[in-house]
Formats: sequence, C-alpha cells, structure tokens
Amino acid sequence: MFFSLISVVALAAGLARGAIVGRAPPDYTCPDGSSAAVISSFEYKGKPLTTYSCHVVATANSTPAARAVRRDTTLTKRGYDLCGAPCTTYCYNPAGGGPDPNDCQALADGFDGSGYTVPAGYALIWSYGSCEVYQSNILSPAEDIYYCYNDLAGIITYIGWNCQATQNAHGGYCDFDNDNSISAVLVYAS
Repeated sequence: MFFSLISVVALAAGLARGAIVGRAPPDYTCPDGSSAAVISSFEYKGKPLTTYSCHVVATANSTPAARAVRRDTTLTKRGYDLCGAPCTTYCYNPAGGGPDPNDCQALADGFDGSGYTVPAGYALIWSYGSCEVYQSNILSPAEDIYYCYNDLAGIITYIGWNCQATQNAHGGYCDFDNDNSISAVLVYAS
C-alpha cells in the first residue's frame, strides 16, 4: 500500500524504503487558527498525500503533535477503542460539489496496518487531492482513541461516492454512536 500512518521516527524508515517527499504541503489551519503539525507528506501519483495533527481541545493528558500518529505494536490497552463502533453517516446539504470520489478512494485504499491512535485533545487530518478527512478526539474525560484503518477507509469510501452534488450534497460526516462528542469523521473537499 502507498500510505501508512506512521510516527515521525518511523517516517524516516518509510522514506528509506522509497517514499518520496513531494513539494511542501500547503499550510493547514486548525480550527483554533493555529498552523497544523505535518506528521507525514509524500507524493503519490503526482499528488501530495499529507497527514496533519491539530490540537482541538485542552486536555489533562495531551500528547505532543509529533506523537499524534502512531502504529499499535503492543498488546497493551489501546484507550477508547472505536474499532467496529456504530457510525451514522450524514451528507452536508445543499449541493456544492464534494471531493473527487476518486481522490477519496485512493486515500482510503492506501491505509496500511491494523489501526492508529488519535491522542486526547487532537484531530488528525489526511489530505489527498481534493479529498480531506478529519477525525477528532474530544472525549471528556480525556482519553486516547484507537481506531481501525479498515473502518476509516469504509467511511471515506462511502461518503466520497455517496455525498456528492448528484445527492444534493458536498461531502459528509459520520458520528460514532450518534454522538459527536466522542469523535466524528468528516470527509469534504479540500
């Protein structure tokens, strides 16, 4: 697979395996107005594929942005595990043109590994072409969220293909257990 969410330390290993860092990604502004931390960025089929991290909520056990994306390589407790959790999908209305579903499909197809952690008080943002995906962790009390790549890929694929202008939409989102105070995955045009 072309895309693996990895820690900053593992990024160097990935680059040694042949990933090419493309042009510098555009600045991404977090919801609080600050600049996002770039976790990884490389070129795939002529487009930069970039992972960002934003601090979204002040928490008691915040994790530094440099550790925002990490692979699960232990048998220890994973925090709040959302793998397989119900997620209700909604489209943004009215129509306005969502992301290119082919860009979203490429992003979804590229995930590699079993899962990843979204640290307490942070959001991860994946950007590829016109497709941007945002997953927040706003749990209270603060706790890391563990989520599975295959579940995320399913959400991205579904919204990318089913929340377009032809459905009177422009992207969409998915709330876990119909409660966006846990986490939400947003898929929209970048």
